[in-house]
Amino acid sequence: MDKDRFFEQLYDEYYNQIYHYLCYKVQNTANAEDLANDTFMLVYKNIHIYDETKGMAVTWIFAIANNRLKNYYRSRKSMEYSYDSFESVPAEMLYDKNDCIAQKELSIVLEQMLAQLPQRNRQIIKMKYYDNMTSVEIGRRLQISSENVRVILKRSLSKMKEISYGLAA
Repeated sequence: MDKDRFFEQLYDEYYNQIYHYLCYKVQNTANAEDLANDTFMLVYKNIHIYDETKGMAVTWIFAIANNRLKNYYRSRKSMEYSYDSFESVPAEMLYDKNDCIAQKELSIVLEQMLAQLPQRNRQIIKMKYYDNMTSVEIGRRLQISSENVRVILKRSLSKMKEISYGLAA
């Protein structure tokens, strides 16, 4: 089974479980949705390292969700993120020199997909996934509602999924 089909299967089968678990943990549906989306973005980015001989997929996904949850709680205590400083950093500096080639290739593909999105959508995705900002924080920064941020994220991720099918063909 190819990576995209496997990811779709995981997403369809486990998204609701992950969302409800995170909702229970954070007691906020908007933050739970953000965390669930983050979890599945990480699942997609790291699907190449999943090893079915080491455990069930659901266990792996819950481990990712728990790690994302820990980061969420840590970020509540930490500093303000700066999107402007992120923009000035060359793309090659964003990646660890010790990353495997496959991870760098994936990063290049993700950058190519991002380049096909409108500027505002790219900005929101980068704030969300590179700066680890919540939808509420992004909304405040861009002076739009957090609901609008979530809609833009959802549409952007759907568009990136469509683009990925085009790249695979």
